[in-house]
Amino acid sequence: MNFDLKSLCQKKIAVLGFGTEGKAVCEFLVKQGIINLTICDQNEKLNRSSFTNLKFKLGKNYLEDLIEFDLVFRSPGIKYFSPEIQAAVQKGVEISSSTKLFFQLCPCQIIGVTGSKGKGTTSSLIYSILKENGQDVYLGGNIGRSPLEFLDQLTSNSIVILELSSFQLQDLDHSPQIAAVLDIFPEHLDYHQNFEEYLTAKQQIARLQTKAGYLIMDQNSPYQQAFVTLFPAQKVLFDSRKTTALAKYQFPLRGKHQLKNFQAVLEVIKLFKVEEGVIQRALANFKSLPHRLEFVREHQDVKYYNDSYATTPEASIAALQSFTEPLILILGGSDKGTSFEELSKAIINQPNLKSIILIGQTADKLEKVILQYYSKRSSKCHSGLSRIYHPRLRDDKSKIKIKKGARDMQEILEQARQEAQPGDVILLSPACASFGMFQNASDRGEQFKRLIQAL
Repeated sequence: MNFDLKSLCQKKIAVLGFGTEGKAVCEFLVKQGIINLTICDQNEKLNRSSFTNLKFKLGKNYLEDLIEFDLVFRSPGIKYFSPEIQAAVQKGVEISSSTKLFFQLCPCQIIGVTGSKGKGTTSSLIYSILKENGQDVYLGGNIGRSPLEFLDQLTSNSIVILELSSFQLQDLDHSPQIAAVLDIFPEHLDYHQNFEEYLTAKQQIARLQTKAGYLIMDQNSPYQQAFVTLFPAQKVLFDSRKTTALAKYQFPLRGKHQLKNFQAVLEVIKLFKVEEGVIQRALANFKSLPHRLEFVREHQDVKYYNDSYATTPEASIAALQSFTEPLILILGGSDKGTSFEELSKAIINQPNLKSIILIGQTADKLEKVILQYYSKRSSKCHSGLSRIYHPRLRDDKSKIKIKKGARDMQEILEQARQEAQPGDVILLSPACASFGMFQNASDRGEQFKRLIQAL
């Protein structure tokens, strides 16, 4: 810990965004006696009662005049490359974040996990196993808890596991001692300028590692070279195609992608010499995280799974391929300009998929793309191989049925349940963001769970 917090007392500081990380920054700084803070947020009705001694700048112009500050703490949802922040950078304003401040102050080893899917579950598995092993371990980051909340509890013997998003990594000027990089595919392209910027943000997890650090990655990743050839840390590469060694574990989660991420977990905990019995006990007690292929309940011999955090086609493809039971898929949401071509291919080629409930803004777009791919495939195959049932196509119970038009989660579930029979699975895995019908992905998943629990 070589960062002098007292130096901040002389600075004029802005905190951009008053969500989880913005609040954590304010609470932490105020505890240190640093009160020359201005909270900047677009919500004009923000509750100010917790920080009555601080200044507020609220409304649509909350990002204006950042050059007036010496130091700006950016929340992850605010783009680093926004014109306002870049104008401040050009004028010499220091841009920081909750994550950056934690790295500057943390007295112990940090394990960082990033990727496009599964980083929350992977981080939680590492935490659970090390906790079972008796380590003084803490979990934070993108998973929903700012590490500043537990900073004062850490000692030099503690271990911190951080789930790190591209938003948090983008302007980070430190790297964790141990970095695990999971699968990467195009995501958040409504936030990042392009995929290259997204990949560059992910690379920050390893860019500033030293030769004493460890970089853990699947050797089959198409982006392996973008990490292992550029950065100095010791490389720990596993082969996701070789899974026989995993058979001895009672792994509690569905999906090949989960097994691949578990291989990364095992490589991390090998560095701590964890015994097999400890791993087995931790796995026996581990539950899937909320909204991530989360088993909700079984009702009338139908199982319900909530994968509301699957906001990309790639995530939903992984979920789709995690089931062998007859499947009803709830798909769709708000449109981020995403291509659904690969998802359409996966849908047509999934033999157990019997019905799709299309929802939200992307319902018509998804229907069109799926039918287009159906037409391409059926023109190249024998007619018996075509798998879509649709009002414009002939009825066949062996084919996939498409339904849409539901206006809320109640109607969505009614449509899905109409298609379900004993032994089926109903899966919410939207492949899209949630805005429009729901407040966010958590709200979408919570509504789904509440209605199912009320059956």
